[in-house]
Amino acid sequence: ARQVHALSGRADAPFIAVDCGVLPKELAASELFGHVKGAFTGATEHKTGMFAAANRGTLFLDEVGNLNAEVQRSLLRALQEKRYRPVGGREEMQTDIRLVAATRRNISAMLSAGSFREDLYYRINTFVLEIPPLCERADDILPIARYVLSRMGLEHLAFAPEAEAAMLAFSWP
Repeated sequence: ARQVHALSGRADAPFIAVDCGVLPKELAASELFGHVKGAFTGATEHKTGMFAAANRGTLFLDEVGNLNAEVQRSLLRALQEKRYRPVGGREEMQTDIRLVAATRRNISAMLSAGSFREDLYYRINTFVLEIPPLCERADDILPIARYVLSRMGLEHLAFAPEAEAAMLAFSWP
């Protein structure tokens, strides 16, 4: 998602990443769309949401499959109409974002079970990058390990043959 943003015409605008897997269900709408003072118990001031923070940029929703039905509905509306309403607010806000969404969950099964909105799925499912698990990509294991070394500033080091063999023999569940 960061690379898509960095290589796009929106690279000078914000990149905002949200882990929907850790958002408390009761606060997800407030985190995404913001809220006005007094909207709920504990809302002591106006809060800007992630949609506003990402305006003209990219909003990355990681683990989008964890959002509840109400937030899915609000998300669909914001994507379709390019407008949203902060929790407890009366005024609609304009939005101009690129949405990138990811999940490890089986969305097809969620659609069948009715726990993920079909219309939202078709709205966000415009370009899919499916990345198989590492256990199915053994040829990628050592290059990824070497990349991690280089990112740590340790590119001058090499893995011992035993370490490489251990990485290749690991099941990578």
